[in-house]
Amino acid sequence: MIRGARQTGKTWVCREFGKGFTTFIEINLEVQTQLHRVFDQHFGDPEKLIKQLAFELKTTIVKGETLLFLDEIQECESAIKSLRYFKEKLPELHVISTGSLLEFKLKRLGVPVGRVSFCWLFPMNFEEFLWAHHVESAYDKELSVDAIFQEHLAHYLMIGGLPEVVDTWIKTENLFECQNVLQRLAGTYRTDFNRYGSDKEIRVLQTIFDKIPRYWGQKTKYSLLSENHRAVEVKNAIDLLRDAGLVSPCYKVSGNGLPLRAEANFDHFKLFSLDLGLGQRLLNLDLKNYSWSDYIHIGGLMEQFIAGEIRSYTSLNFESEIFYWQREQKGAKAELDFIINRGTEIVPVEVKAGKNRHHPSLSKFIEEKKSSCAIHLSALDNFDFPFSKEKIIHFIPFWRFFQTL
Repeated sequence: MIRGARQTGKTWVCREFGKGFTTFIEINLEVQTQLHRVFDQHFGDPEKLIKQLAFELKTTIVKGETLLFLDEIQECESAIKSLRYFKEKLPELHVISTGSLLEFKLKRLGVPVGRVSFCWLFPMNFEEFLWAHHVESAYDKELSVDAIFQEHLAHYLMIGGLPEVVDTWIKTENLFECQNVLQRLAGTYRTDFNRYGSDKEIRVLQTIFDKIPRYWGQKTKYSLLSENHRAVEVKNAIDLLRDAGLVSPCYKVSGNGLPLRAEANFDHFKLFSLDLGLGQRLLNLDLKNYSWSDYIHIGGLMEQFIAGEIRSYTSLNFESEIFYWQREQKGAKAELDFIINRGTEIVPVEVKAGKNRHHPSLSKFIEEKKSSCAIHLSALDNFDFPFSKEKIIHFIPFWRFFQTL
């Protein structure tokens, strides 16, 4: 089951994957509603189920050769239930599924652990953006390579990684056209609020959804996000937006060991949007008249970029989580933008919007936690790549961060 926010390319990915099978059968359960009764009648007997589906679709389904793709599976609860029995009674048949706002349906129905494998899909990360432009993500330290990376990063920070927007940019190189697509997608997400919130909740959802890009990288309070709603209402709205894949909380952790989540403080958090470009549109940034010299939110923008990169490199079958570190000791306060783990190692990450090599918080973390590796991200031209085992702090430019993950 492919999970993730709408408009991230889940259906396209499944169709591309299907090209590797002898036969590929796609069922859209939002459109082909006449097939719901087949799942209702036979969801517990996959042999009968596929025979009846083959009859209805006038095709053949061959175990071991056919990929059965159930799209918009949230529209048919029996189809979700059938996944368990495909695994238990017909494991030789290849089945893949996806849907819109699937998280809300799964919360109510549940899916048996071990019967269904989950993969999470996010907007295209920067490396995938380079691939889309036929730019090899070279690991050599050549000035020409970095100049190319920087040029593409400037565009990526404006339009983001939603596939339709990236496709529009590649075909037209027209920022105004990309802006129009982003405006339409933002409207689509807002329309979805009617599907997973009450009338009262919708107003809070709208407020939080639009405000989050203003606070990228900042520690957030419920009252800061909305003065007109109670904290419990704001928290509920954030939870709904997280379930829809539109927001990613970044929680405070102690950084003493793994797993990081074990020491997370869920009352202290920052919030990041699904996508850079979507956030730019919510801020009403006019892309066609855009100039970096006029941008006043560069620090938050770069933290949003790094948050998206960290999230996208999480193992496919794990729901991504992002964390930051903060120490509140009197006279010794320190904060790091992100804490990640590489294998069994905890790696602190500091993000600097300009070319500043100053890193007091990074040094304090290293001293306190005895870290053997730390990453300092900035727009520096002089940087450390590849990693040297002799160094603890590695100075890496934003456009090469993906090569450290």
